[in-house]
Amino acid sequence: MRVFLSHNAANKDFVRRVAMALRDHGLKPWLDVWQIRVGDALMDVLEKEITACECFVLFWSQESKTAPYVEWERQFAARLGGKRRICVRLDDIVPPPEQADRKSTRLNSSH
Repeated sequence: MRVFLSHNAANKDFVRRVAMALRDHGLKPWLDVWQIRVGDALMDVLEKEITACECFVLFWSQESKTAPYVEWERQFAARLGGKRRICVRLDDIVPPPEQADRKSTRLNSSH
């Protein structure tokens, strides 16, 4: 299963650990630092990968709430419809509006 991991750079170390655990369990996580190359057209790559993934995971924190790329990614995924979307809250922040009717989970990113 292809899994897109949307996050802010402030949470990168934690998200990288999650990505490695997902990969160890046979999933195919998409993480920007693993797949985006110098010279890639960033928005084209993001659109292609979010469209292709089976599951969109939003790592939601105070930092990601104000991050322009995270904002774009989550809105794009919501517009696609029919895609499994998971919100992982990394602090006490309220989930974004399009996730309000879905069950979210809270993880402590310091572990």
